[in-house]
Amino acid sequence: LVWRDRFPWIGDAPRLADAFAPDLHQRVRPADAENDRYQTLKAEVPRLPGEDGLNARMREVMYYSLKGPLAYLLDRKDRMSMAVGLEVRVPYCDHRLIEY
Repeated sequence: LVWRDRFPWIGDAPRLADAFAPDLHQRVRPADAENDRYQTLKAEVPRLPGEDGLNARMREVMYYSLKGPLAYLLDRKDRMSMAVGLEVRVPYCDHRLIEY
């Protein structure tokens, strides 16, 4: 899965978009939107000179995770916790750890 030219967490399983009515599927075109997002993020990934293929791909996967699902989950965590007056910490998302 890691070597496919798309988000690595998207396997071959059915997706939520597969449940769309055919006319909605034609209008929304979820596969095209997903591919556009993937290509945009792929162009943003920082490259290191002399980096081998595996390390470069691992950097890409980590970047996609940080800019994709993790950003979404952290936003939802903030919204839900603040809605009930909680301050929730995510220690493994400390910027010093991520930048390392």
